[in-house]
Amino acid sequence: MRPDRLRILVCCSALALVASCGRKAGPTAIDPTLAAAGIRLDEVRGSPVFTRLLDRLPGADTLAGAASVLFAYDGRDLVLAARGTFSSPPAGFTAVAPGIFAAGPDAWLRGARDRERTRQTAEPALLAHAGAVAAAYPVWAAFLGGRTLPLSGNAANLNRLLRGASYATFGARFTNGLELRAAATCPSEATAAQLEESVRAMLTLARAGTRANAGHEFPFDAIRLSSRDRVVNLEVALAGPAADRLVDALLPPR
Repeated sequence: MRPDRLRILVCCSALALVASCGRKAGPTAIDPTLAAAGIRLDEVRGSPVFTRLLDRLPGADTLAGAASVLFAYDGRDLVLAARGTFSSPPAGFTAVAPGIFAAGPDAWLRGARDRERTRQTAEPALLAHAGAVAAAYPVWAAFLGGRTLPLSGNAANLNRLLRGASYATFGARFTNGLELRAAATCPSEATAAQLEESVRAMLTLARAGTRANAGHEFPFDAIRLSSRDRVVNLEVALAGPAADRLVDALLPPR
């Protein structure tokens, strides 16, 4: 598949998913994109923890009128689609369908408008893996394994984890503090066991580093790590103060 065709398919799938987010409908399929993520903003606005998180992210006020947003990455380009009621398009965004605006390469945007006009749909394959987590969690993400994402710093550790996975999903709720769940599906049970050991080692090293830096307290005791068959699961449930400390540890105040 030509790269420009792939990027158009990814964008159209992203826009279709944004439209479905308001109905809590999970996506059903996806093409070979590397990563996708979504937020149903109308469900998490008002949460103290999520508000604290948004305050740390530059440019978050751009999407003040959005009900949901979706990010898609194909290994080269990133597209952001937003659904909501806007008096005018957010800065840097283009209208591609009624109530849907997107920011990204021109080829993505042209493809999205063309498919909306002809009512064609594209359902890339990564979203098939994301379907359950996208329906259950207002904040979610999905990643193909065995690939390298353009991450740096501590975030680059995600690439180490994805090398041993076929794909991975992530979900978060902010109903009462913060609830996180990550699941990595591996090619075999042996690979899953190895990945679990790697995650435990990383958590041990991170805990030691946190003890040496008392100014950033991370609630490691709240982390639950397990594996079953080919899936490695990591779960975290934090009440308000502990969730605030987690946000502070990951994203210090600007």
